[in-house]
Amino acid sequence: MKNLLLTSFVFLLFTACSTDPEAAIDKNLISNYEDLETTGASALGSKNPFDSTGKEYYNILQNFLKDNNAPNSAAEINSQISFILRFLKGNSTAKAANLGYSDQEILDILNDPDTKLIEIIQNSFISSSSKIMLTTFVQNLIVQQDAAYAVVRDYIIDFDADIMANADLAADEKETILTVSTISSYALFAEAERKDRDWEKSVSTKPARPLFKNNQAAIVTVIALLPALIKN
Repeated sequence: MKNLLLTSFVFLLFTACSTDPEAAIDKNLISNYEDLETTGASALGSKNPFDSTGKEYYNILQNFLKDNNAPNSAAEINSQISFILRFLKGNSTAKAANLGYSDQEILDILNDPDTKLIEIIQNSFISSSSKIMLTTFVQNLIVQQDAAYAVVRDYIIDFDADIMANADLAADEKETILTVSTISSYALFAEAERKDRDWEKSVSTKPARPLFKNNQAAIVTVIALLPALIKN
């Protein structure tokens, strides 16, 4: 009996101390990686079951911005997208993805986001109804890119509720759509935070002329990440 208890204890101790190798490697690759907490309980504030993925996206982005300025060129946002893809865990599709965007392709997304959005989603293997929902969702983000974060957040909360209540969607497609929505919300939340900090800095210094207009950087990033986020 004592031997059995000892064996059980050793097994439980080993299990508790073990970590996913991929996750451990990812964190070790980032210099001074920190699990940063978002301001408030949640940027999204909804019942999205994949909210943790949005928080993880936010944490990775903040770690990138600790050592890099906010992107102000196609090359810089390309570097940010590559960094996010490298460390976004819990998504085997994202880990295997090698999007290989050129700077010109990033500019193409910036100049005509609708066309690239439709191209990416139509080339995926999710159902027709999911393609329509996902396309409509991101197009509405593009339309509302000048809106305050709180307005867009409320739109995303309502969208999530509709997706979760949809009985016709398969579980994996719900996961794909809700993952895109939570990452979108945290991307826009981070952008709103950055604009607040930039405004404070601009009181004493003259900022460089930005390449990206309101929320464009966040939306370009979300569209560029879609091939990695859509589970085919």
